[in-house]
Amino acid sequence: MAGMWFSPYNIVRIDSVQTGIFFRSCGFAREVVKFAIEYVKRETKDEIYLLTDNPTAERIYNQAGFVEINTEKILKGE
Repeated sequence: MAGMWFSPYNIVRIDSVQTGIFFRSCGFAREVVKFAIEYVKRETKDEIYLLTDNPTAERIYNQAGFVEINTEKILKGE
């Protein structure tokens, strides 16, 4: 499962790529990300970005061609 947010500023954010626990390590997340990238490239000329703090997800995104552009941490107050 995944979501995509389309901004009016030619930016698309891929969100919440999730795989059920019994289906992990089967390549489903990789295929969902690949499909999302192909869809955005085919249907728009928008830039694609995402946010993650999950090392496994980051590896999948790096393999799909994403590169880190910012290392700032977003902090939430109490």
